[in-house]
Amino acid sequence: MDDLGGKSRISSNFSVLLSLVLSAALGLGFVALVNKGHELLSPMQTREQRALGTWQGNSQGVPAVWLRIECDGYQLHGTAVLRTIDERNPLSSDSPVTLNLDEATFDGQTLHFRLAGNRGGVDLFPSAIHMTVIGDNEAQLKLTTAGRNDEVVTVTRRA
Repeated sequence: MDDLGGKSRISSNFSVLLSLVLSAALGLGFVALVNKGHELLSPMQTREQRALGTWQGNSQGVPAVWLRIECDGYQLHGTAVLRTIDERNPLSSDSPVTLNLDEATFDGQTLHFRLAGNRGGVDLFPSAIHMTVIGDNEAQLKLTTAGRNDEVVTVTRRA
């Protein structure tokens, strides 16, 4: 009878140990699944964060470009505030115009976008803009406007 009691105790201890090991494995598996889920479902990946924020640049020594770039879920959006600068007298340039960013995509280095509501096709403002991030808080904007040479403006991220 003692022999059966000993085997029963060993079997019971083995069951308890097996339960603990399986519980720990399931717990670790759940934590790994949750972490992977956060990676896959995170709305802003590190790549997009390089382009997010408020950026400002000058043309001919006068503030001329402001960009606010945000991300909701997986969609980049924002606004651009632009001033046309009079080459002969930069201080008497036009009032700023605010336009929404359209078709914004970021490949990890360069943000590509168009300006929505671009004054009904009038070529006063760029039809396409490419912002290439060259440092933590610095980027180069390439402004493409029909009938003009491309303009490159250095912009810096503002806090």
